[in-house]
Amino acid sequence: MLELKSKSSNVSILKINTLFLMTKLLPFVLGCSLFLSCSIVSTDARKDRLFKRDENLLIEKINLLVKADQENRTLSKLYKSKNNNNTLDMDSITYEYWKDSIRTIQQKIDYSNSIELIKITKKYGFPDNSRLSKKNLSWIIFQHTPERLKKRVRRILIKENEKGRFKNEATLKFIMWHLEGRKMDFFNNIKTN
Repeated sequence: MLELKSKSSNVSILKINTLFLMTKLLPFVLGCSLFLSCSIVSTDARKDRLFKRDENLLIEKINLLVKADQENRTLSKLYKSKNNNNTLDMDSITYEYWKDSIRTIQQKIDYSNSIELIKITKKYGFPDNSRLSKKNLSWIIFQHTPERLKKRVRRILIKENEKGRFKNEATLKFIMWHLEGRKMDFFNNIKTN
């Protein structure tokens, strides 16, 4: 038996029975650990089942996200090229205002798309091409992740990689490269499955 005594007196404050710890507390702690590890495994299995069940819906959602991502960028490039060739009747002040407006709209789209893909990834796991029956560009959404979401997306992608949901190492590296500010030394430091 272990006794703790107060400094001011020799009165026992707390007695801990070692036998109690071994017979009651230890099995409880081991049981909790087993439960948590099983729930993590069942969560991954549940994600895979949901993924297979909702695959067509996921493909549709991802295609809509990519379309929203690319439409505004395409429009921006088109007007920029027309303005550079002087085929667009727009003075420089109007062009700068228009460019800032397009940029603001794109930032809102990028934020909204990133949040939606985060939700999808948390529910189903990352929808990598290797997991879907049809090719998709889901990676492009995380490529354009706004600065304030980059840490969150990095953590999610690292977990997804640990779970083996990136069969194509290049996809993960490409997304992470963008999230890390397109630094070339990043490729030497990333570890994948």
